[in-house]
Amino acid sequence: FADLLLDPPSVQDVASPVPFAPRDHGVAFRDISFRHSPAQPLLFDRFSLDVPAGTRLGLVGRSGGGKTTITRLLLRFKDVERCQILVGGQSIADLAQSSLRDAIAYVPQDPAMFHRSIADNIRFARPQATEAEVRRAAALAHAAEFIQSLPDGYDTVVGERGIKLSGGQRQRIAIARAILK
Repeated sequence: FADLLLDPPSVQDVASPVPFAPRDHGVAFRDISFRHSPAQPLLFDRFSLDVPAGTRLGLVGRSGGGKTTITRLLLRFKDVERCQILVGGQSIADLAQSSLRDAIAYVPQDPAMFHRSIADNIRFARPQATEAEVRRAAALAHAAEFIQSLPDGYDTVVGERGIKLSGGQRQRIAIARAILK
C-alpha cells in the first residue's frame, strides 16, 4: 500500500493549469480514444457523448463495457489517448485535477461509509456544513424519512462500512453526500 502511495500519479496536471470557470455544467466527450494499457485493444475508439447541463444520465451496459471508465476519465484518474473531454466548454486536460474534482460529485455503486453517525457520513462531502444543510441534502436525497425513523436519527452510528444500513439506505446517504458537495 505504501508503494502505491509513493508512486507518482499517472495523470499529471499541465505546468500552468487554467482556472476552472465553466460557462455551464455540460459535459462532452469529443471523439475520444482510450485503452487501459498499450498492450490492450481500444475500449473507446472515437467515442463521442454530449450531456447538456441539467441532464440526468444513466449508464447501462454489460460488465466491462466502460461505464466506470467514463467516470474515471471525466475525473481524470486516466487520460484519453486522443481528442478531449470538455466540462462547461473547458478541456479538462487544461485544468488542475483538484479544481475539476471539487466541482464533481460522484455516487459509486457501493458507497464508502464510515463508523460514524449518519450526519457525519453525509457531512464527509463538506465538513463545514451546518446541520440544516445536512438535513436539506438528506431530504433532497429522499433519505430523511428513514433517518428520522431510526432510534437516534441523524446521530445513529452506521457501523463499519455502514453495516447497520441496507444497500439502498447507503446509496441514499451517498446521494445526500453528493448533493451536499
